[in-house]
Order: sequence, then structure tokens, then C-alpha cells
Amino acid sequence: MAMKIGNQSFNDRVSSGLADTFMRGAVSSAQGRFRSGRLNAAEELGNWEEWRKLGEEIRSHTIENLDYYLELLSDNVANRGGHVFFAETADEANEYITNVVKKKDGKKVVKSKSMVTEEIHMNEALEKAGCEVVESDLGEWILQVDDHDPPSHIVTPALHKNKEQIRDVFRHKLGYDKTEKPEELALFAREKLREEFLQADIGITGCNFAIAESGTISPCNKRRECPYGNDGAQNTDHRNGNGADRPDMGRDGSARQPPDPCSSRTKADKLYHCFDGS
Repeated sequence: MAMKIGNQSFNDRVSSGLADTFMRGAVSSAQGRFRSGRLNAAEELGNWEEWRKLGEEIRSHTIENLDYYLELLSDNVANRGGHVFFAETADEANEYITNVVKKKDGKKVVKSKSMVTEEIHMNEALEKAGCEVVESDLGEWILQVDDHDPPSHIVTPALHKNKEQIRDVFRHKLGYDKTEKPEELALFAREKLREEFLQADIGITGCNFAIAESGTISPCNKRRECPYGNDGAQNTDHRNGNGADRPDMGRDGSARQPPDPCSSRTKADKLYHCFDGS
């Protein structure tokens, strides 16, 4: 399912993008940072090609046997007290989520970044049901504060805004009174978002890995929005596009075991967290 972000035709958006010198510079700069970050992480890991090969093997095997692992995942989540719903359509998914929120009498929903929820337009469905939905990914939150400005990049959604523009958004919408220094902007956002976490009734996260053998959900994030969204809220809901179920975490301690996924920090500044239904 494609995400519609405007009414312009593709060719018109291309022409507009090519004429936007700031956006072109921002994309080029981001690409350079992504590439250097990847090279640094690869150098630190050393045998990165072996890890990539292992990841490809796990993913290919899982996809080839997806029905088996989805059933195993569902059973193990249920054994831990969780609930799994298989939706055939976006409408079915949104109806289920909305009913869960209504059943819990939830009014404020805090969510971390999730492409599945973007694709099914979950926020809009919850807002129609009378809920306030708060994004906790920093880039997504900035865009939400700025009257739901559409994202410009799948990884860095607020790529089209510079620090001065973000400062102005905070000033006009939230009463921000400091400078455009990134540290001050980030601190202000952290303080605002922590208030939202503490007031949340429902927490919703994406799902980078669903571990079939243990019924565990493992999101990966950089700014710790997932654990706050889950720990602060009374109820938690995870969205999974059924493409990254993992059959095994290598508990036997073999050489093929990945690094500890539970809250381990690497130099790539990624945090992995495991949640289950218990």
C-alpha cells in the first residue's frame, strides 16, 4: 500500500524537488553521514559481510516458512499473555486497534516510529475515534507539531527543515523561547515528550524483529522513544508488517549468536529492546 503525501503528480514533485536547493543539499549531506556512519560501524564490526550473510539466511529461511513462524510467534505471544490479530486489510487493522483503545478507555496514544502505521493511516483512524495521537520519534514529532507537515524521507522525516525552521515551529506552536542550537532544541523536545509519556494511556510501537521462538517483540531505535512509550503507558500495542520474524535468537551461545538484543548500545548509537506479553 502506497503512502499518499500530497495531490501533486510525480513529475511535478520531481520538478519541485530539483528546484529546492536547500532540500538537495540536505539530502546530499544526509547521504554522506549515512555512508560514513555505515563505514565506521562496518570497520568496528570487522566481519560485517558474515553478519550480512547470516542475516540474509535467516530472513530468506523465515520468509520461505512464514506461515509456520507466524503461527509459532502468535502461540508464544499468547502463552505470555499477549494478543495477536492478523489483519487482511488496513481497515481491519485500524478497526481492531481502535476497538482495543476504546476497550481500554484510552484517550492519549503515544507511538514510536512505525512505517506500517503510516501505510494504514492509523493516526487518522484513532483521531476520528476521538483520541490524541502523539509521535515520539523526534523528526515525526516536529512534523506533527507543524500542522502535520508531510515527511520527506523514510529514515529522517524532517530532513527538509533546518534548525532555524525547527526553532520557529517550536516558537509559534509551543512557546519556545531559546535559540536554534540543536542541544537546546533537543532538550526542549525531550521535556515536552516526557510529559506526553507520563500522561499516555496507550503506547504503540513498530516492530523491527518478532522473535517466534519466544514470542518477543524487538524494536530498534536511537532516541529511546520505544521504552518510554511502553513503560509510561498502561497498555502497549505493536505493529508488524510480517516481514521480519526471527525463528531463533541463538540461545545456545554459539558463534552465530548476535549481540545481546536487550538494551545493548553500540557505537552506531542504536538501542534494541525486547518486549513480551507478560
